[in-house]
Amino acid sequence: MFREAEEIVSTQELSQPVAYEAKGLALREGERSVTDLAEAIGATQPLVSQHLAVLRNQGLLRNRRNGNEVYYSIAYQKMIQVCDLLREVLFEHLSSHEELSRRKT
Repeated sequence: MFREAEEIVSTQELSQPVAYEAKGLALREGERSVTDLAEAIGATQPLVSQHLAVLRNQGLLRNRRNGNEVYYSIAYQKMIQVCDLLREVLFEHLSSHEELSRRKT
């Protein structure tokens, strides 16, 4: 189980801004269509679809079809907490690097 979690967290997709935004922010309020997600995060629909498919295949997202439209939702609500924590860690990491850079100059 821990091995699977490591593989999911270490995947390249989680480091991509599109995947992070779609999962962590745009889907926070519930199910949304690919079209809505693309518009919400300012990315193209094909790019968003590609990232969502990877996350769906990893079991992190659920999807359903309604005609031509595909809707996605977060499979585990705790993923919102994971994304929030990742954001905090990344901001702290960037802040510490900026501080170190200022000290060196």
